[in-house]
Amino acid sequence: MTPFVLEDKIVRLSAPIIGDIPEIVEWCNDPDSMRYMPLPRPYGIEQAKWYLDNIVVPGWKNDQSLTWALRDRTSLLKPNGDFPALGTITIRTSTPERGALPGEVGFVAAPAARGKGLMSAALSLVLSWALSLDGLALPEAHWECVPGNLGSWRVAWKNGFIFDGIWDGAPGHTLGHWYGHIKAGAPLAPVAPWPAGAPI
Repeated sequence: MTPFVLEDKIVRLSAPIIGDIPEIVEWCNDPDSMRYMPLPRPYGIEQAKWYLDNIVVPGWKNDQSLTWALRDRTSLLKPNGDFPALGTITIRTSTPERGALPGEVGFVAAPAARGKGLMSAALSLVLSWALSLDGLALPEAHWECVPGNLGSWRVAWKNGFIFDGIWDGAPGHTLGHWYGHIKAGAPLAPVAPWPAGAPI
């Protein structure tokens, strides 16, 4: 598949490129990113370039892992004419380790993008496309994260994901991770109360 753009009045999603490497390195070295993601340590220019060459580009070519960079349309343009990359969002239909997936979403936001609704808007764009007949026509999408990552769960919750619990190690998810799902046609809005006592 050829990379394409998804956008609304808030965010622009386009494939991450070489020019985004400084931003990728910066947010991947953020303590929360390191805490909740299985990132190489240290994470530098070479690791970011490997990610682009071995994950992003092949993922688009084989239609199995589609990754966009999150860009705030209200920010200043970079010299290359695009908005800075403030994170990434991916939807996977297959991985070498786990085989076919029903549509697994994953995302990471730079500190500058957190708490502004940017990733929630990005996930809404990706789901609207992937769950539609004009997109991947997926019957459902799945989400998972490291336990305690309320930022990730909040983004999924805002887009209508149902929290299913903690995975027990059966195929398809990671042992001990929080996980949830959304069916095609479901509203991309909260459908259950936010957990009592958890920060909004």
